[in-house]
Amino acid sequence: MRVFVALVIFLGAALCIDARADSMTYGLSRQGTPLSCGTFSQEVGTAEGRQQWRLFTMGFATGTNLLRDRNQTPDIAGMFGWLEQYCTSHPLDDLFNAYFQLDRSLGRGQQPQKWDSKIQAR
Repeated sequence: MRVFVALVIFLGAALCIDARADSMTYGLSRQGTPLSCGTFSQEVGTAEGRQQWRLFTMGFATGTNLLRDRNQTPDIAGMFGWLEQYCTSHPLDDLFNAYFQLDRSLGRGQQPQKWDSKIQAR
């Protein structure tokens, strides 16, 4: 049951379906257009955008922690700071990839590591 709940949470965060299309698109998109790190960086510059992305990030971390059976809860300020650094350094990168890299970083030691070029290369 726990795996099912984690899968539902994770897929709910990662699966976006465009009602006009006959196929499903995996990733983070808005009206069928994938979101970039540049869009993320721009949106977190507003109070409303920052709050919405913080909530999404907490849900993403909860789902992936359950799915991967990680027992520590990462600090939201650390995770969000990591994402901001990553996206500032990679504005053209797909936002889903940024979250994927965050998940990989969380798996290395339960807390996100500071971003460096070695994390993206793996």
